[in-house]
Amino acid sequence: MAPNGQASSPRTRSGANIAPMALLYRRTDAGRKAWDAQESSVPLEYRRVLGLFAHDADPRDVRAKLGWSEGALNDVLEELEEKGLLERYETDDRVDLDFTGSFSVAGLNPLGRA
Repeated sequence: MAPNGQASSPRTRSGANIAPMALLYRRTDAGRKAWDAQESSVPLEYRRVLGLFAHDADPRDVRAKLGWSEGALNDVLEELEEKGLLERYETDDRVDLDFTGSFSVAGLNPLGRA
């Protein structure tokens, strides 16, 4: 129990308010060239994955499209990173790539009328 008499939960403890970082991948210049040229030196399976990272993408979405296990996709992503064809980066989880999370009709109307 917290000092104020309320039950303590993991979400209210110190540091719990830190938003998790979203992990995204994007093609590097070398990855774009390999995809555009459909280089035979890059296995077809890898090119298929590169094609799904035309824009910054969440690996969970790509995994769902491919129907692969998390481990299988992670192995390929690791290989593509090692070859310099993809790069991984973290972004603030509040970034809304599909622009639907913070939509508000009131935000569109400067007078605040719905």
